[in-house]
Amino acid sequence: MYKIKVKDEFAAAHRIKDYPGKCENLHGHNFAAEVEMAAKELNSLAMVIDFKVAKKMLKEVLDELDHKYLNEMAEFAENDDPTAERLAKYIFDGIAAKLAEYKTENEVTLQAVSLWESKRALCTYCRD
Repeated sequence: MYKIKVKDEFAAAHRIKDYPGKCENLHGHNFAAEVEMAAKELNSLAMVIDFKVAKKMLKEVLDELDHKYLNEMAEFAENDDPTAERLAKYIFDGIAAKLAEYKTENEVTLQAVSLWESKRALCTYCRD
């Protein structure tokens, strides 16, 4: 199995309703998101997928979140607080949709999305 990872950053604000602490207040983060893709076989260029393509997919999804008040986004507005865990799944689902549309000569699978809320706090959403 071959694996690649790409990483990018975005800034956004959110609040966690009913949180018993400061995170209930509006606050922001400089998030970092890392995407892991894998393939059993390499393509004709001896790659899992071109890093340029993987970075573009990630950037497109992160642009949907960048400099937003996340609680106001439709995906999170109805009692679904934009926690790091939910954001990681949102990014995973967005990348998965883009990867499904992308024509590859080898079978590329999305393995995981890791999201740093800070330099010391990380969560990961991955396939079973």
